[in-house]
Parts: sequence; structure tokens; C-alpha cells
Amino acid sequence: LDLSFCVGQGYDGCSAMSGYIKGCQAVIREKYPHILYVHCASHSFNLVISDSCEIRSIQNTVGTIKEVYNFVRSSSVRSQIFEELSLEAYNRQTIILNENIKASSLQSSKPENSTIEVRSKKVKLANVCITRWVDSHIAIETFNSLFPVVAELLTNLMKMTDRESSVRSNLFYGAISSSEFLCSLPILNKLLSFTTNVAHILQVIQMKRNEPDEEYKYLFEEAQDLAKYTETIIEMPRVVKRQINRDNIPASFANEYFKLNIFIPLLDHLIVAIKDRFSEHVKKAAAISCLIPEHIADKSYDDLLPAIELYQKFLHCSTAQLETEFVLWKKRWTDIVTEDSFTSLSSYSGSNPNTVNMKRKEQVFLPDTIIDSYAACPEAFYPNIKVLLKIFATLPVTTATTERSFSVLKLLKTYLRSTMSETRLNGLAMMYIYRNMAVDIDAVIDEFAKSNRRLAF
Repeated sequence: LDLSFCVGQGYDGCSAMSGYIKGCQAVIREKYPHILYVHCASHSFNLVISDSCEIRSIQNTVGTIKEVYNFVRSSSVRSQIFEELSLEAYNRQTIILNENIKASSLQSSKPENSTIEVRSKKVKLANVCITRWVDSHIAIETFNSLFPVVAELLTNLMKMTDRESSVRSNLFYGAISSSEFLCSLPILNKLLSFTTNVAHILQVIQMKRNEPDEEYKYLFEEAQDLAKYTETIIEMPRVVKRQINRDNIPASFANEYFKLNIFIPLLDHLIVAIKDRFSEHVKKAAAISCLIPEHIADKSYDDLLPAIELYQKFLHCSTAQLETEFVLWKKRWTDIVTEDSFTSLSSYSGSNPNTVNMKRKEQVFLPDTIIDSYAACPEAFYPNIKVLLKIFATLPVTTATTERSFSVLKLLKTYLRSTMSETRLNGLAMMYIYRNMAVDIDAVIDEFAKSNRRLAF
């Protein structure tokens, strides 16, 4: 392969690959400086979530969720009781929703619905995975939605004659009934939900940080609703002058205390971690995103300059020519929006303004991904824009997909079959990957007969 045409390399964070002195990426960039190293975005976000757990209250909350999960799943009896309670809660919810629909249908004189489908039907807890950040949010979201069931389960287990179940359920009930846990759980569930939409995570979290009162008001109300299931009153812990084991910012009321000690610090941790985990050279490459037509209206040529400096080698034109090309590319898409807006306003001049906007948005289509932008860019008119879009589409965003193949390798290379030659391993992998392909038995026998050595282990 000619590495002079390579524009990106992606690995996880292990030092052998990502080391900036003797790592694989450093060795490659020493000879080819234009080959940008991109730390896997999935691993980066996983580290962001891990950094957020440095707050003691968050650590305690996540640890409690793990322990309760292990406690329930370690016993088939406890697991069965939990599933039965979950189904009962689901059925009660369905009945209540049906009654509400009947009442509303009678009041509005509309035909009533005979059934209602509740989409969230969870009967099992999920474990907090330490390697996949998406699974961490799923586990916390599941625990938050099944909190009433967990509280009811622990209450029932405290009355059992089994000493282990009784003692440990009493401890866990006290843990989930604490004010710290009740306030941390909805906050953690809400903020981690933003990580599922990675495109706007930093902007959303920064916005919540600038105006925390509005969002926190609803989260504290949710914490108070959870406290009703354990008959707990959320109170501020004892404040001392010198505190070592937890944050202890003084406050006058309980809601203010948990906002200052949990909500705002968690926001700050997420913002700092996101900025630190994505290095400056990656941000330079990300400047090419301003060429996407959906976002180009409020962008200027200066926004593209960092990427131009990084990939000057692949651009065969002067700065003035490239700036002219950018202006024409931007004008092409802004003119489409302007013409469509004028047509819509002329066609629907007597209509409702909301209807006009809706129809205008339906008619305008602007590419909003790098692949669509590349396909919509004619190379004859915008050759350098085409090159930049091709580079951006080629950069490795995440390596999680390829690394899953390494994890699946254990299906072939088991403990009982760990010593084998590369030829045999490749053959087994091909058989596993293309197992739906028809095999010509006669061709296999002929190939086997041509080989001198029958065994290849």
C-alpha cells in the first residue's frame, strides 16, 4: 500500500498503538505527518463516562446499582420474585392507562380504544458494563424505571427467614433510600441520556451548565417521586467544616445542596472530559464539517482554514482559488434555500404561516451527512471541495466495529483449541464467516488430494 495516499489511522487508547513517542501512530506519523491519528470515538466517550464517576456520590450510586443487580441475579428465587413483581407492576400500569383512555374517550365523545400497548416492558435489571458506555446508560435507565419494583422486592425480602437475603436486602434498602442515592439516580440517568446523541452532546451539556436551575428543578421533583416508594424524606446531610470523603459545599436547603454537590460538578466533569479527550489535531480535521450543506449557511472560509493547513498536500491550488471555490459551494446551497423560500411564500401567500414553513421545509433537501455531501459535489466544478469531503469521509471515526471481530475470535480459538497454525485459523474463520455459502464437496476433495501434508494444525 502507498501510505502517501493514507489520511487517517484509528486505534483504541493502548500505549502500544496510541503512544505519542514510540506508539504505532507516532512511528507512522514520523514518516507521514499527514496521516492523522484518531482515537476511537467510542473508547473516548467510554473514558468520558469513567471520568464522570470520580465524583463520590456518583461512584456510590453506580456501585449500589451493581450490587443490587448481583444480589438479585445470584439467586434464582430472587430473580423469579423480581420478574413476578415487574409483571404485576406492568399489568397495573396497563390497567390504569386503559381506564384513563376510557375516561378521556367518554368525555370527548370519541370511540374508546379497547387495548393499549405499553412499549417499555422491562422485567429484568441490567448490569453496569465497564467497557461499553451505551450499556452503562441502559443499566441506569433500567434501574431508574424499575425503582418501585426494586423497593418492593427488598421490602419483601427483609421479611424472609433466609438470613442472608434478609440482612443484605435491609442494607440495600437503606442504600437506595438515602437522599444521596435518590438525587444522584435521576441526575445520572438524565445526563447519560445525552451521550446517546453524540453529535450534539457537548453543546447540550454546556447549555444545561449555563442554565442549571430549569433542568434541575424537574430532576429534583423526580427524586422526590422516587422517595415516595421508600417513604423517605430527602434531607441534606450533616455539613462539617472539614470534609474528606465527599463533597460538602454549604447550602441552606436540600435541593440546593444536591444541585451544588452532585448536579453541577457532574456537568463540569463531563464538559472537561469531553474537551480533553478530543485532541486539537482531530478538531482541525473536524473543521471540514463546515462544508456540509446543512451547516454551511452560517460558516465562513476562516472556519475551514485549520483543515486546509492540515491537508495542504492534497490540494493542488492557491489559497485564493480555494476560497473562491468555497464561496461558490456555499452560494450554491444558500441560493437553493432562498429560491425555495420565495416559491413557497408566493404559492401559499394566503395560508397559515406555520403551514408555509412546514411545506417549505418539506421541499428543501440539503445533504446533512458527509456521504450525501460527497455524492452531491460535482468534481468538475468543485475539485478541491471534493477532495476535502473525501478525506473527511475516509477518516476512521470509531474502531469498535472492527474490534468486535477480535472479541468473536474466542468462538474459534477456544481454551481447548488454542494452539493452531495461521493457515488453520484463517480457514476456520472463513468457514465461520461464509457458513451460508454452498460448498462444492468434490472441489474440496481435489484440493485436499493435491496437498502433500494432510494436517495443518
